[in-house]
Amino acid sequence: MAGNDALLFKARTFLDQLEPVKTLHLLEIVLAAEPKNRAALGLRLKTLKILLEQAITGDDNNYEKDYLRRRIAVTKDALQGLPG
Repeated sequence: MAGNDALLFKARTFLDQLEPVKTLHLLEIVLAAEPKNRAALGLRLKTLKILLEQAITGDDNNYEKDYLRRRIAVTKDALQGLPG
């Protein structure tokens, strides 16, 4: 697997297979190379929201929920700062 497009494809595949943590790992690689990659940021936002829903319905871990809410806000800000 090579290139950000391939990593994004695999990240989407992991999310389709209900593997959000694996999805985030790949997205962080893409975003390290391209911090303003709209597709990666959008997929990260979707993935973080899924993880937050799992955290809300799962264990009562306020730290995890707060962390995910903060990462969602940071991702939304990054998306809003992009042109177009």
